[in-house]
Amino acid sequence: MARLVAGNPELRSSRARKIRPERFQAWHAQIAAERARSVGDPPDFEALAGSPALKQAVVELFMEAGHYRDHTRSSETGEPQIPWTITRDVAEEVAARHGVSPGKVRAVVLILGVEGVWSRILEPGVVVCSDGCLGDDAIVTDLVREVFESGLRS
Repeated sequence: MARLVAGNPELRSSRARKIRPERFQAWHAQIAAERARSVGDPPDFEALAGSPALKQAVVELFMEAGHYRDHTRSSETGEPQIPWTITRDVAEEVAARHGVSPGKVRAVVLILGVEGVWSRILEPGVVVCSDGCLGDDAIVTDLVREVFESGLRS
């Protein structure tokens, strides 16, 4: 069972509670239905047919997003990046711990190709770090958690 922290408007308790998998699946189906109504399903996003420019942008960005796989370096650009699995897992953890929807967990990580291993929160939800941080999954995980949580405190 997934653990969700109190604060979620649906739970209204000071203690963490267990959520049954079927309840999570129902929530996930509800989110998918809302996405289908508002933008449609990938890769065509037909619900956006009434806004051709927006549809084109969404389709192109969706295709571009497919290039960001679970790699620390993009095969196309060679630029450093944080593994998607770390980002996803930490976002889900932070959302659950703070009792917020995953859509509220947002952040920007600016990665600089400089010497050393360091990072600094510039403002809530924005961190700058050296690309040396990406060599250790534990450091990356802590960094992503810190920036996500800082964004929730703003």
